[in-house]
Amino acid sequence: MHLIRNRKTALVIDDTEEARVIYSAALSSIGFDPVPLNELPSKDFFDQRPVDLILLDMRLGPIDALTKIKDLTRQTQAKIVIMTAFASIDKAVEAVRLGAAGFFVKSDPIDSLLPKIKALFNGNGANGASHDKVETFLEECGIKGRGKSILELGKLILQVGPTGSTVLIHGNSGAGKELIAQAIHRASGSNGPFVAINCSAIPEQLLESELFGAKRGAFTDAKQDRRGVLDAAAGGTIFLDEIGELQPSLQSKLLRVIQECEFTPLGGTQAVKLRARIVCATNRNLIQMMNEQKFREDLYYRIAVITLRVPNLCERREDVPTLIEHFLNVYNRKCGKQIKMPSDSDLEILTQYEWPGNIRELQNAVERATVLGTGDRLNINLMLPSGADKNTPTAGKFQIRDYNYKNSMDMFERDFLSELLQASRGNLSEAARMSGIYRANIYRMAKRLNMSVGKGESNYEH
Repeated sequence: MHLIRNRKTALVIDDTEEARVIYSAALSSIGFDPVPLNELPSKDFFDQRPVDLILLDMRLGPIDALTKIKDLTRQTQAKIVIMTAFASIDKAVEAVRLGAAGFFVKSDPIDSLLPKIKALFNGNGANGASHDKVETFLEECGIKGRGKSILELGKLILQVGPTGSTVLIHGNSGAGKELIAQAIHRASGSNGPFVAINCSAIPEQLLESELFGAKRGAFTDAKQDRRGVLDAAAGGTIFLDEIGELQPSLQSKLLRVIQECEFTPLGGTQAVKLRARIVCATNRNLIQMMNEQKFREDLYYRIAVITLRVPNLCERREDVPTLIEHFLNVYNRKCGKQIKMPSDSDLEILTQYEWPGNIRELQNAVERATVLGTGDRLNINLMLPSGADKNTPTAGKFQIRDYNYKNSMDMFERDFLSELLQASRGNLSEAARMSGIYRANIYRMAKRLNMSVGKGESNYEH
């Protein structure tokens, strides 16, 4: 029987005495009882005493710790954090895939390690988070709906949040990728800022200075020193939305930042340490882009240490009524109205509708119906596109007419864009608001499909 412990036990396994002393002192300062070791312990060691944390050097003389991760996860429930040099960061990433809770680059200040360690034990990082804990966390993050798919996503967020690993979020436009990124930041336990930047909304020339910052005189309009978002997010999270739109030259520079954990402002000579976690998001198929040599393979594997997929709204239909109720409450307050939920039959149709623009489309539909509605209930005719069949629960479902993937996607985009432009009366700004797709991207889609977007609408904002 083990004695009741007030402090958690941490093994500090490194073959250099200096490292053992430094890391042991740091862990002791945040409430751990450190046990310094110069080699991996035997299985009997874990049978004899409880261990909560293992801080493990990637290289222990001739032993590659990567080969021991699976053995350790079978022998103990302790959280494993790998310590690595830059040259071994790829193996550290692999260690996370094998079961490690995270990794730490040894050349970074130890102050950046301790918050990650504390976050692993603050309750958010538990692999077996209870149903109630996940629901509470999602509510705190403003994520509505409690269907199976969103609860599973919430559980994953709680698991990966404290690790500090880079995360790639996949999801279609309007699905709520930024909200998920904010939830990851919250689950990390970091007190630092959450800084978001959209890689598709800023011209390439300006995006570089937005990311890295610029010194006075670095370019024509640089009248003073400017702090980049990579620096502004120090101690927190930098969210790079639409990472698939990043141009090749900036892909190379971002890769270098992640590899070396530092960056240099434009016009500067002194490197700045990267102190922020990087979370990326995309609605594009980066694997396909890699095959087409439009996205760097090495960058992909750096940003996709952990990948999360945000389900489309049509994959979580059980959440549609909850979301409608939430948005209705919001817009009733804004408009000073007391419009009620749709009838049960209309709610069933809204639940079965495909919602190609995802949550953003649903939100816009509720806003429109609340603002324009004159009855006592939400009007389904104000919520769905004019071409949607409101008498069938399968309204809006795309019919496959050609099993060639590219042809089918072109057909879908043509049908979707046609409906979108009809619903927005050809106004690109309104189409962008309804669909959650940037005006520039709508214009490019229309141009590629040889579709007109209306007179005077080609002067879109970048």
